[in-house]
Amino acid sequence: MEAEDLFTEVFPAMALIMIIAGFLDPTFWPMLLQWLVSGKAFLMVLAASAFLIVIVGGVVLIYYAIVALIFIAIFSIFVLAPLYFLYLVLGLTYSVILGAVVGAVILLYLVETRTVRIEQHTITLSVHRKYIVKR
Repeated sequence: MEAEDLFTEVFPAMALIMIIAGFLDPTFWPMLLQWLVSGKAFLMVLAASAFLIVIVGGVVLIYYAIVALIFIAIFSIFVLAPLYFLYLVLGLTYSVILGAVVGAVILLYLVETRTVRIEQHTITLSVHRKYIVKR
């Protein structure tokens, strides 16, 4: 497993699981803290790795949240604000009609540009062998 997979998938998932486990079982975090100070090497390593997973996963989740907020802000500035001003100018009825027309045009464009034409060619090698090539 690559380090990128650890930071993007494993640590955030484990952090969420451990945080939820802490909510469901109130003795979870005190138990980890008790393991950490117990003096038993295996339990100390287990508790330390659990705290490390939660800290790293939490940092990654906070990073994802900040990036998502930045994307939401950019989207609202460049898309939602002009749409709101258009709504103020046209009113609700004409804004809905304009949105339906623009949506239909976009849908037709996507359907027309994404259609696939299948061409069929028959290749005859001998009397008993014919290959049909479709692309």
